[in-house]
Amino acid sequence: MRQLGATGASGETFRFQMSNVQTWMSVALTNEETCTNGFRSGVSGEAKAVYARAAEAKKYTSNALALAKRRPRTCNLLIF
Repeated sequence: MRQLGATGASGETFRFQMSNVQTWMSVALTNEETCTNGFRSGVSGEAKAVYARAAEAKKYTSNALALAKRRPRTCNLLIF
């Protein structure tokens, strides 16, 4: 966000970049979901640790995606 604001990106450029952010975060969330789905049947030992970390990553990615979707409509509205 700071980088977008610092570059003085136009409204169109800003919207395009934020759309890309949302796309990539959605892809990451899907991959994390796929990863945790593979562990649903009886996790133990090291697999349990991997599952826990993937589940934690899913929470952070989901929260970040929600914030990105609630972004200002133009970069001029950002406060750094």
